[in-house]
Amino acid sequence: QLPTVQYYNVDEGYREIDMISSEIYGTPFFAYLIQFYNNDFRETFPEGTKLKLFSVDDLNEVYYKLSSESKLGNNT
Repeated sequence: QLPTVQYYNVDEGYREIDMISSEIYGTPFFAYLIQFYNNDFRETFPEGTKLKLFSVDDLNEVYYKLSSESKLGNNT
């Protein structure tokens, strides 16, 4: 079950992306999707960072973007 919140704010110090994923989604395995969804591929985010979180509906869009980029990468 995905959270109903739309944003994650890094409040104190730095947060690693896998820890953010674990806190919000219950698993570190969504870390790359959070990075991809925000077009920000840092491993650690400083205080004051606001990350947009994906919903169930957004997952289809993210999946298709990743699939199309993967196909483009295979053709070059």
